[in-house]
Amino acid sequence: MKKARLIKTLLVFTIIFTIIVSTAQAAPPPGKGPKKFKQKDRIFFEDVTDTLNWAKDAIDKMFLKGIIKGYGANMFKPNRHVTHLEGIIMALRIMGWEDEAFELETIPEKVKNIKSISWALGFNYVTVALEKGLLKAEELLYFNPNEPAKRYEIARYIIRALDMEEEAEERMNAKLPFKDAGQVPKDAVGYVALINELGIMVGDRNGKFHANKPLTRAEMAVLISRVDDLVEVEDEGKDNKGEVVDIDGDDLTITLLLRNDFEKTFSFLEGVPVYRNKSFYDIDDLRIGDIVQLTLNKDGKVIFIDVLSRENVDKILRVVEGRITALTIADKSTVTMNTYGHTDETFEFTDNTKILIDGKRARIEDLKIGDWAKAQVRSNREIVEISVRVKREFEGEVISTTLKNPLSIRIKTENGDRYTLNVDENVKVTRERKRVSFRTIEKGEYVKLVLIRGVVTEIEIIDEESEFEDEDEEFEAEGILKEIRIGEKIYITILIQKDDKGQKHVERKYEVSDEVEIELEGEGADIYDLKPGYTVEIEGNNGIVTKIDAEIRDEGENEDEEIDENEDGEVEDENNGD
Repeated sequence: MKKARLIKTLLVFTIIFTIIVSTAQAAPPPGKGPKKFKQKDRIFFEDVTDTLNWAKDAIDKMFLKGIIKGYGANMFKPNRHVTHLEGIIMALRIMGWEDEAFELETIPEKVKNIKSISWALGFNYVTVALEKGLLKAEELLYFNPNEPAKRYEIARYIIRALDMEEEAEERMNAKLPFKDAGQVPKDAVGYVALINELGIMVGDRNGKFHANKPLTRAEMAVLISRVDDLVEVEDEGKDNKGEVVDIDGDDLTITLLLRNDFEKTFSFLEGVPVYRNKSFYDIDDLRIGDIVQLTLNKDGKVIFIDVLSRENVDKILRVVEGRITALTIADKSTVTMNTYGHTDETFEFTDNTKILIDGKRARIEDLKIGDWAKAQVRSNREIVEISVRVKREFEGEVISTTLKNPLSIRIKTENGDRYTLNVDENVKVTRERKRVSFRTIEKGEYVKLVLIRGVVTEIEIIDEESEFEDEDEEFEAEGILKEIRIGEKIYITILIQKDDKGQKHVERKYEVSDEVEIELEGEGADIYDLKPGYTVEIEGNNGIVTKIDAEIRDEGENEDEEIDENEDGEVEDENNGD
């Protein structure tokens, strides 16, 4: 076994993404327009060549957003067919539901009985797909997760993920505009008709849909990218969307004003791509006042910036966020919110609207004027879900405090995120369980904060080390690796499947020894060889991991599967110029 000695370094490494971006781009000369990225400036995958120009932007965008993964060292395998399980996983990711698969505690027997699923996490994905309606219970009887998915089958998954099955049913007798319409199964006509109307899947230049043709990964990237353009979902628990208020090119930081009035500063990788109006640009093209959504790597660094439309008028599903300014409770109840652009928008509740306050089910009457709310709404302004966070918690290292009214505190979280937060003048501050003054808080101390409706009401000054495993004994655990953080110390977060104390399905964070022994698939490895999603068994003592055994689990794919290509060995453009 090779012992991997971990070298402490101030450099921040990207754990998931290998990004090769030209950093020699200069700002455009005065009077010139934004400098668009050239194809040669973005090389994420060696096998995405010039023959795939029609799919390259979509592949890069979906890779950067974590929707489609790569293979090994800079390989994408664009010609490989997408299996049913892979198609479901990508649909769950684009809708923001993947975390539900990671957090799932119980697998129903009807899913456990699918013998062809050999990947433990695959059962979780199928279970969530069943819960969300992508799969029906009766379809599990003939569901083959490893079989290449046909175009009409992917169309069905996507329409169901968009919760538009009712609209598809209304189109089951529609006349499809394709020369090969007869190849579409009768019970799939409505799905194909609707997905074509939405512009997500269209015919080729010869007017054919190719319903029974399996999709390649390149084609799937284009399809999923179109869904991404039409649907806005929220990353739960992640403050990664807001209005740009500052960009520091020297320190490589960007500061956003979040809709809850917090300012949050992020560090970005040099050469980070900016995606605006379906094209890639340089960071110099980003403007103060832009509304953006950031994609972060596992070190909390920004690796992708998506510039959003303020109006989002083209979205069939979008997320709005802002302060509630009016409520009407009647036969048709409505809520008015002051959203991006500081304009009031009114949305309508339905019988199926889900209302949450601090993650718990609530009623319309529980919402209050002045609450900060986040709502997922349809293009007809019907509310799918609205949530309010009355209570929030933060923790991190103190950067500074403001001691005159209005009081404030600026902290840096473990991710490297920085927040400036308003503090209540009657804030309760404790140190070692004793009440102390807000003025006694010093730069560099580690604090836990409780916020009520956006204002800090409680501050606890704590010993950071107490947050991690501190038992003075040996321990063992196994589970799925969720996160790796590398800095002066190294920490891993594991979704525990089982530990030596009988605990299951909990997330736990561990410090890693700088002399940890690591094996990957039975071979000596180091920390940089590990990736989130791997199955790991760990051993340690005194709360510090000293040994890691890891196994690779691809996202339901069979590496040895033969790749079926068309006659000339190349992938055909599914829209051929559309």
